[in-house]
Amino acid sequence: MTKPIDRHVQAILEGRPLSSGGLEWLQDGFLVHIKTGVALHKCLGLKRRSYMITIRNHHLMRALAQINPDYSNRRRIGILQDEINMLFKIWLECEALTKPDPRWSCLRQEIFLALRCHVGIPDIRQLENIAKSNSDSIS
Repeated sequence: MTKPIDRHVQAILEGRPLSSGGLEWLQDGFLVHIKTGVALHKCLGLKRRSYMITIRNHHLMRALAQINPDYSNRRRIGILQDEINMLFKIWLECEALTKPDPRWSCLRQEIFLALRCHVGIPDIRQLENIAKSNSDSIS
């Protein structure tokens, strides 16, 4: 994805209004999709894997936001990895779910949504970058 498209997708994921360029991008993509029947993500210029990684990272940022912000990034990442590992232990039982169990914590629900993207879980270096970008966006 290009930087402008990344910004548009991030704005949508964060619930922010789109700029006029973003609205034009979205409208053009929908019109091509309606006229041709081509998959919407292709009409919007999104590569499916890149798009799904962006969504996964968004859910992981939201999961990190559920962990005490007073903790260091390293500790927060450790807690996130522990939670991911605990969910992996029961993944076969919950993989068929379309939505996370409402009884789960917000942290576990976000991890579930990240896993549902089917693009894997980032390694420690990538989680550190996600944590860093999350703390940069908060400040």
